[in-house]
Amino acid sequence: MLKRDNLYLLRQKISSYLGDIESHVIEEGSTQYRYLESGKDNAPCIVFLHGILGTKSQWRGLMEEFSQTHRVISLDIPGLSLAVKGSWSSYDFHSLANYLNNFLTRIGVVRCSIVGHCVGGNLAQQFQSQFAYRVDDLVLVSPVGMELLDSNVLISKVSQFRNMLNFESFDEFNNLVNNLFYQPIRIAKVLLELRMKELIRNKSSILVVIQDLEKSLLTTVKSMRSSECHKLIICGDSDIFVDQDEFKFFDECLNSEFKVIKLCGHVPFLEFPKNTDQLVRQFLLN
Repeated sequence: MLKRDNLYLLRQKISSYLGDIESHVIEEGSTQYRYLESGKDNAPCIVFLHGILGTKSQWRGLMEEFSQTHRVISLDIPGLSLAVKGSWSSYDFHSLANYLNNFLTRIGVVRCSIVGHCVGGNLAQQFQSQFAYRVDDLVLVSPVGMELLDSNVLISKVSQFRNMLNFESFDEFNNLVNNLFYQPIRIAKVLLELRMKELIRNKSSILVVIQDLEKSLLTTVKSMRSSECHKLIICGDSDIFVDQDEFKFFDECLNSEFKVIKLCGHVPFLEFPKNTDQLVRQFLLN
C-alpha cells in the first residue's frame, strides 16, 4: 500500500463543508450557471474548472485552502458536468470559453488565475487564448491531447475515453474508475452504482459532447505550446491519458513549469492532494 495523504484529504473535505463555501445558481433565460464561491470579493480570484464528468464540488478542498487569501470559484461546465441543465448547439472549447467569459462578467470577475483538470485544463488554455486580458496565471492538471501533434496518431485520448464508456457491467465500470488512479481509492459501492446509472442514462448526450471537444482539441494543444501566459502543468507519472513520452511537450511549452508526481494517475488532487495543493500554492503565491 502506498503511503498517501488520505487523512489530509478527509480533513480538507470536512473543513470545506464546515467553512463558508456557498453554492449558487444563476438562471438567465435558457442559460444556467451553477457554482461554488468563497473568499472576499476584492481578493485575487482563482477559478477552478473540472474535466469530463467532473463536478464543481471536486475542488472543495483546494478552494478551502485558498479561501483565506483569494476569492475562489468553481463552476459546473455545460456538457462536462451532468448537473447543468439545458442543451447547447455546440460544446466545442471556443463555445465553452464564451460561456465562461459570460459567467465571469455576470459575477463581476475582471481578472483571475485558472486551475483546470483534464479537458478543464484545455478549456482554461482556450479561455486564455480568447481572453488573455482576463487571465493572470494558468494551472493545468493532467491536460490531454498532446498526441494530436503527431500525425501518425489516429485516435486521441478523448476518443479513447469515449470508447471506455462502453461498459456493460458494474465490474467494467469499476475498472474504468480504478484506471484513473495509480492505486485506486476506496469509493462506496452504492455511490459507484448511482454514478454508473447516471452515466448510462446520459450516455448519448455525453458522446455528443466528446465529439465536439475532440474536434477542437488540437487548437488548445497548439495554444498551450505557444502561449506566453505563465503556467504550471502537473501530471502523474502513471496517467492513462497522458503518456510519459508526451512529457517532453510540456517541457517545451513557452513560459511554463512542469511537475511530475510519482506513483500517481490521472487525478493528482485526489491521489496526492497535499502535494498538489503545495505545488499550486507555491506557483500562484510566488
